[in-house]
Amino acid sequence: MIQVREGKKAVSFDGFVLEIFGMSGAAASQRYTVDQVEKIGVADGKGEVMLLAKLPRGKGLGLAFSEAKRCELAQLVAAVEQAKGQTG
Repeated sequence: MIQVREGKKAVSFDGFVLEIFGMSGAAASQRYTVDQVEKIGVADGKGEVMLLAKLPRGKGLGLAFSEAKRCELAQLVAAVEQAKGQTG
């Protein structure tokens, strides 16, 4: 299992389920199977790094972490992409 945590935000991937915690609004936590994750990646933000994902039904994810979390996020993204390659 890969987990990236910072404050109240956390993202984890167990090889099949991507879990996201600490988002704002009614959907403060979300779970998606690897097959539901259409795209996932890491991008530069303003002094931070963003975990970005394209999810089912036109949903998107943008969750900001400090630059210090870039390596951990890259490992999580690589694990999701590898798992997607094994299922699709």
